[in-house]
Amino acid sequence: LILNGRMPRSLRYCYGRVMSSLNLLAKDYGVTHPCHDTATKILQMLSDTTVERIFKSGLHEFLTDFIGRNNSLGVDIAQAYNFD
Repeated sequence: LILNGRMPRSLRYCYGRVMSSLNLLAKDYGVTHPCHDTATKILQMLSDTTVERIFKSGLHEFLTDFIGRNNSLGVDIAQAYNFD
């Protein structure tokens, strides 16, 4: 469920949609922001990892790290597009 890019509830699928939305914003505004790089790195991490790696490093640790990255992205998006 975390990594399956075809399942709408998976993290990987959701980050694909985040990237699509950020790309549309970049096209409309004519500029990219640090949040685009942050989202790209998170999506790449989700694309490159495996279930085995997640369990080897620890599911709790993986999710804690992901939540931190996700929160940072939210802050970056808010700053870039004046949501705060």
